[in-house]
Amino acid sequence: MADAFGRKEVDQVEEAQEKKSIFQLRKNSYQRHFEDYIMRPVLHADGKTVNERIYIGDYYRHDISDSSWRRRKVIYILIYVVTAVLFALESARSLPSNETKYCAVLQLICIVALIRMLYILMLYITAPRRLTIGEYKESIRPLRKNALVMAAALVLLVPALVISLIISRDILEVSGMIIYAAAAACMYGMYYIEDRTVYKKEENPEARAVNQPGTRRI
Repeated sequence: MADAFGRKEVDQVEEAQEKKSIFQLRKNSYQRHFEDYIMRPVLHADGKTVNERIYIGDYYRHDISDSSWRRRKVIYILIYVVTAVLFALESARSLPSNETKYCAVLQLICIVALIRMLYILMLYITAPRRLTIGEYKESIRPLRKNALVMAAALVLLVPALVISLIISRDILEVSGMIIYAAAAACMYGMYYIEDRTVYKKEENPEARAVNQPGTRRI
């Protein structure tokens, strides 16, 4: 009975810690998205005063034209689709390398990166020309990092297939190396383009609102 009671207490503590971790994660995500925002009372036409979120931080804007911006979105989508198709075709083939643990680990990294990249691309494509600090951190930085991680994982699959070729002597492994190398080149191309894009800071006229009465930071 004592052991059961003690175990119940442990379960309750673990459950409380889990809820606290989830709450903290949501709180951190909220704070990242609304970084440099304030709450300011605004008087509406009906006479009611409503607290509204006002962004007072600097904006981030890339130094390319609107047409180039639209083309880049299309290019990134194409890169993602080509990479995903190449990876799916190769990982689904009946080859000795696809049955090894070291290839399975690298393929799992690629799958996670592909899923995350889809989410990041959605944020990137729908983002405005002028980005808040939260939008910049949620789309631009993760896009670069995720593309580089996936390119690295795909590159590491090439020597993994070399090892499999030496052991199994299956010549089809060579085509797999070419496919993974092509997919890695696609992802690195995305990283290369974005890493060399300059994002200039633009001063926000709303910055002076922080000193107005009734304002408070989120």
